[in-house]
Amino acid sequence: FVDSPLAQRATDVFAKHLTGSDARALAHPKFHMVPDVEASKQLALVKSGAIIISASGMCDAGRIRYHLKNNLWRSEATVLLVGFQAAGSLGRVLQRGAKRVRIHGEEIEVLARIRTLDVYSGHADQEMLLQWTRDRLPVGGRIFLTHGEEGARTAFQQVLLAEGIDSKKIALPMLDETVILKSGTVETAKIRPRLSGEELSRDDWHNLYAGTITALSEKLRSVENDAQRRDLLEKVLRDIASV
Repeated sequence: FVDSPLAQRATDVFAKHLTGSDARALAHPKFHMVPDVEASKQLALVKSGAIIISASGMCDAGRIRYHLKNNLWRSEATVLLVGFQAAGSLGRVLQRGAKRVRIHGEEIEVLARIRTLDVYSGHADQEMLLQWTRDRLPVGGRIFLTHGEEGARTAFQQVLLAEGIDSKKIALPMLDETVILKSGTVETAKIRPRLSGEELSRDDWHNLYAGTITALSEKLRSVENDAQRRDLLEKVLRDIASV
């Protein structure tokens, strides 16, 4: 089942130009496009023998949230995360082995197998980016390294320096930074970013909040009786009030 309106439209375009075995694959009787939201909801009734390919947004948006909610708690299910999962996303949380997550305000126990296919990506890897750069040397203006986690950006910066590119020609823009490109010059507006590079590469307070609620729920379940649960909650509230 392909459950993504955008993926369906893209597949329709490809289907018009496919031939041979590729075209036959899309015509397979067990290959289904999910036409609408109501049909997507009906997939919750499928208990086995199905592969659901759903829109993701690193598991933070789209129909995948509902499919995760319906399947994460099932030990016989497998969730295959395809491609990069950014820091702070539900996809990254699942990759790290979380035992419980919160989806749509509900706590979901993770019993499904979590697997990752990290080689499937439309983005160029380091070697491809390096070759692209080599084909355009020498650098006349500036190279901007964006759209990557801080560790990956700084690592590629070192690769470019090893190629002999002047460090002054390599820029790593920060969040909220504005760069003005003019003929022969590059001007950078001095700003104080909302988040540092380190903060952008780790979980944010929303992740910590969800993790705290989940940890508290798990702790409450582990104590023996309601009196102990009440004592625990009162202690937590006192600690919060003292901050």
